[in-house]
Amino acid sequence: MNHFGCPEYYYDTFQSEFGFFIPILFSLTYMMTFMLNVGYIVEERRNKAKEYLRIFGLRTWINNLVWITRSMCVYVVLSSILTGFSVLVLPSSDTTSKSVGKAVFNYAHWTLIWTILFVYSIHLSSFSIFFGQFFSRPLLAKFLAFTIWILTFIDFYIGAPVAIRYLMCLFPNTGLLFCLEVIQQYERKSGE
Repeated sequence: MNHFGCPEYYYDTFQSEFGFFIPILFSLTYMMTFMLNVGYIVEERRNKAKEYLRIFGLRTWINNLVWITRSMCVYVVLSSILTGFSVLVLPSSDTTSKSVGKAVFNYAHWTLIWTILFVYSIHLSSFSIFFGQFFSRPLLAKFLAFTIWILTFIDFYIGAPVAIRYLMCLFPNTGLLFCLEVIQQYERKSGE
């Protein structure tokens, strides 16, 4: 397709028009586990199980490490599955001439995607322990966790100054959103 001396160009509708959906899909995959972890942490505080464990000599950081390890077991599996599905090239349907075999991430290496999701998992595990310390009722904690989850994965920050964007990266979803935006920019430029 060399029309009037212009180089070949493929307009990727998925990356261009539906690019906002990728961070939302990734974020929603982790949401249920995050909310369950927050609920379990608050329930443990309400039952005073942590204090009973301290009486037996278990330190607080060991208890927090157990919570991080427990949630990371699930998150590593989720990260691997999401990475596999996002770099899996789906074959083209030969029904139209514009059909092309594509993946969600065509040019980014799978280790980059997995590393970003793994760091997101660590961030999410730490944030769930931090967030769970402020509540004594599990239902309230889950409701506020869901509200914060929704507010932080919607991209309200397009026109925000860089300092505000970096500060918002304290929330795991915002950090993932910005990382995936950079990868999508790379994907669009690599396809040209």
